[in-house]
Amino acid sequence: MDTIPHLDQISQVLQGCALFLGILALGFVCLLRKAGFVGMAVWFHSAHPRISEEMTGAFETRRWKCFILGLINAFGGLLLIIILLKTEVLALIGLLLFVILLTLAVLGFGAVYQSLGLRLAPPSPADTRTKAIVIGGVAAESAFLVPVVGQLFALWVMFRGLGAIAIALRAARRRPAEPAVETPQKSEQE
Repeated sequence: MDTIPHLDQISQVLQGCALFLGILALGFVCLLRKAGFVGMAVWFHSAHPRISEEMTGAFETRRWKCFILGLINAFGGLLLIIILLKTEVLALIGLLLFVILLTLAVLGFGAVYQSLGLRLAPPSPADTRTKAIVIGGVAAESAFLVPVVGQLFALWVMFRGLGAIAIALRAARRRPAEPAVETPQKSEQE
């Protein structure tokens, strides 16, 4: 029987191509995740500007309080989630709590995005906060890619963001609701 010449070389080339495509796909997924984080921060700011501003203010002025509060919330929440997931009856509640904690952690990154964006590109009167969030998001997510130091920075920011969003949500709950603005209606006598 004749074997195909250079079969080993062809196999190695195909394995190299598969590895390259796998790394490329992983990089694309990572890029999409980072773009999703920035997009979620932009959405949250446009949907809840007062909470977003409060969160950014707490992130900038109360650094250690945000970090410690975020650390307590993260580990306390994870402990509660693990306990709930171990019980079959309450596992669905544990899963829901996990999704909420993950969402709050991602929203907490919006504070660093906005804070960093305002420092990198001070806004002119015509600029919106969206531009600052996008610029800060790209800069922060790029910094998170640095090996070891970037991951430690990301953890520091995540815990501070969790604390900042906890402070902002608590302040929003204490603040009285704004009265609804009534629009004048035309009377039928005119």
